[in-house]
Amino acid sequence: MDRKTGMLNIVNLHLETEELDGFIAELKNALVKFLSFNKGTNIRILKITSNSQKLSARKKKIITDRLRVDDIFQ
Repeated sequence: MDRKTGMLNIVNLHLETEELDGFIAELKNALVKFLSFNKGTNIRILKITSNSQKLSARKKKIITDRLRVDDIFQ
C-alpha cells in the first residue's frame, strides 16, 4: 500500500480456485474494506497467475476489470 498515492499494488494475484466468480466478488469486498481502512483509492494488479487453469489475456483483463475500485473511491 503506497500511502502517498493511495495505490494498493498487488504484485502477483495467484488463483487456485475454479470458482472465480465467487472468489473475485469476495476478494473485491475485502479489498474495498482494506482500502477504506487504509485511506486507499485504487488497486494495481501487476500479474495474475494460476497453476490449475490457463488464463488468457482476455480472462486476465476481465478479472482486473472486476476488481477495479476507482468507481467506488471517487
